[in-house]
Amino acid sequence: MPSATVQQQMPVASAKVFALLHDYSRRLEWDTLLRDARLTQDHQQASQGATEH
Repeated sequence: MPSATVQQQMPVASAKVFALLHDYSRRLEWDTLLRDARLTQDHQQASQGATEH
């Protein structure tokens, strides 16, 4: 099965990138592969035990 690796130097700190990746209220602004992005079980933010729906 083909695979690839994409690397991109980010112009901000990794903590800011991580926070954006896990900010589900903003996820659809940049993730063009999704139609919906939300957490299940009334979680308000991504954290251990939270799941995506």
